[in-house]
Formats: sequence, structure tokens, C-alpha cells
Amino acid sequence: MAESPKKIAVLEKTIQILEYMIEYPYGISLKNLAKGVGLNKSAVYRILSTMKDQGYIGQNPISGEYKIDYKFMSFNSVFENTDIRHISMGHMEALSNQTKLSCHLVIQDRTAGVYISEVESASIGSIRVQAQIGSRIPLHCTSTGKVLLAGLPDSDIDYILSVEGLKAYTKKTVTNPLALHEELRKIRQQGYAVEDCEYEENVKGIAVPIKNSKCITYAAVSITGPDFSMPEESMQKLTDMIRECGKRISRDAGCPDYDVLNFRKSYGKLILKGKSSQDYDAVNH
Repeated sequence: MAESPKKIAVLEKTIQILEYMIEYPYGISLKNLAKGVGLNKSAVYRILSTMKDQGYIGQNPISGEYKIDYKFMSFNSVFENTDIRHISMGHMEALSNQTKLSCHLVIQDRTAGVYISEVESASIGSIRVQAQIGSRIPLHCTSTGKVLLAGLPDSDIDYILSVEGLKAYTKKTVTNPLALHEELRKIRQQGYAVEDCEYEENVKGIAVPIKNSKCITYAAVSITGPDFSMPEESMQKLTDMIRECGKRISRDAGCPDYDVLNFRKSYGKLILKGKSSQDYDAVNH
């Protein structure tokens, strides 16, 4: 009988770490990661440092949290059919054609939103609402951003607000934390968010969550246009259309029940204000 090949311990540990980090796409501290995988903190640090040097692990320069980085996206071609952008594109194109509005796909990257896909509508006339892929947007005053916030526990929302604040971009921007929390509770109940000229003057939008196999919000899709293209009498119809789009994308992404609301796991935050990297190392190793 052929002898079983010997296992490589460090590779087993690396896989164990990566599988655990999948549950924390926005970052996790070294201490919590080591505790979660049941490994020595020094061993975890060495593995993370090696992967960080190769570009596969990123580290927040402020909090020191680690996350799986975008270099892993170089493997996307192998799993193209499971890529959220690939899954969403056909649905977004259909929605844009139906509504004559621009359609955007946004994910959360720590304390901001990031555009990862767009279908631009040329049917509005001379006015178009464009979003540069990769550009960052605030979470508190955009329809997609508010949907992403509504998918977080209140403790994480408070952390984001403490870091980013509630900047007023227009006279309609909500700048009161209590008012924003109340709006997010309403968004959770109704399943969609509205942006009424809060980020850009004369621009409106409606967004809904994209949910994964655990019914956790991990992206948001929106329709956006000049305020005159979204009059009050058409808002309910448009809302029904984008909600159906969100359901279809989520279903294709493996979501078993779109109407179930699950929060992703809260991740520990460590902000060492005014401390040097040596101080950080002393706390985290």
C-alpha cells in the first residue's frame, strides 16, 4: 500500500488562517485571529507577514487589522461564474434598460463604499450619473452606503461614524447620528434605502442589499439618476423593480431567503491614536 504523503504543518496552518479570515472580510486583529484559529500569536504573525509581503494579505495602517487582499482576485478567472460582478451584470443591464436609469454595484471597504460595477444609461438625455469604478463614496448619505450600513450591527456603525463623521455634502445630508440610526432601522424593515439629493445636488437613488448564502448583506445595487427622472409618483414602481433585481442577484449568489436579515460578525477594532509602529507591535505581539 502506498505511503500517505506527509502533511506540511505550516501550509495547514495557512489554510486554517485563510478560511477563518473569510468570515472577516473587513479585517480582524492579530489577537482575535490567533484566538479564533487556536494558534500561537507569533506563528500567526509570521504567516500573515509572509503573505502580506507577497500581496495576499492587507493590513489597515490605523487599526492594524488584517484582511485577505485583492491579489487573490487574480484567481477570479478560475471561478468567474461565482464572481458577484459577473452574476450581477445581466440583471443590472436589464434593470437599467427597464428604468432608463444608471445602475451601480457597491461593496464596503472598511469605512467607505467602493464602486465595483456600473451600467450607465444614455436614455436620460444630456444628463448622466456616472461613477468611476474603484472610487470611494461615503456610507451615511448614499443609497448603497445606507444599505451596507443597515447590514451591520449598531456597534460597527458607531465605529464607522466615529472614524468618518457625518459630513454634510448637501443641505439634505443627515448629520445627526440618532436620526441616521433611526433611518437605518427603517431600511432594515423595508428592505431598501433612498438617497434624496443627500450626496450630490439634484441626484436621487434607490438601493437594495445583495445577500450571500448566509443571508448577510455583502454588496448593494442601486438605480440612480437626476431627481426629475425619479418623481415621487414613480418611486414605488422603481422600488419594486430594484428589489426584484436584488432578489435575483442574491438568489444567483446562493442566498436561500432574501427577506431574512442576518448581521455579519462584528470585528474587533483597535485604534492606537498617536502611537508609533513599535507601540503597536508591542500591543499586538
